Amino acid sequence: MYCLRVFLAAAVMVIAPAAFAQTSPAGQVYEAEAMGSDTGYLYRFLTDGTLQVDPAYGGMRPPDYTNGSGRWEMAADGSVTITAQNVEMMPGGEGTVTCMAWPDVPVGHEFTEMPCWWPAEEPDGPLIRRE
Repeated sequence: MYCLRVFLAAAVMVIAPAAFAQTSPAGQVYEAEAMGSDTGYLYRFLTDGTLQVDPAYGGMRPPDYTNGSGRWEMAADGSVTITAQNVEMMPGGEGTVTCMAWPDVPVGHEFTEMPCWWPAEEPDGPLIRRE
């Protein structure tokens, strides 16, 4: 019986980290596509906690936001806080938002509803995970 308990405890320790792994934005890239004359944006969540935002492609008019940037941080409880400025994803172009958990979506996923980290109005086109 003792051996069975030891085996089960070891099995739980091996299985538990994978079963309860927290999804992190590290290394993920999202594209907010634009329709018509607008400019789309790429949101890169770098592994060092930097949020890099670049115009994705040129529209017929200049982008609404330039030099977008920010920081993201994942807490021990799995929540993710993002602070950014000059970005389409924040109301008025800047702010802070906290997600209780990062959405676990595959590359190529197109959001039908804006994720917790996008508190501003929806972009003109789709928001898609690219990497």
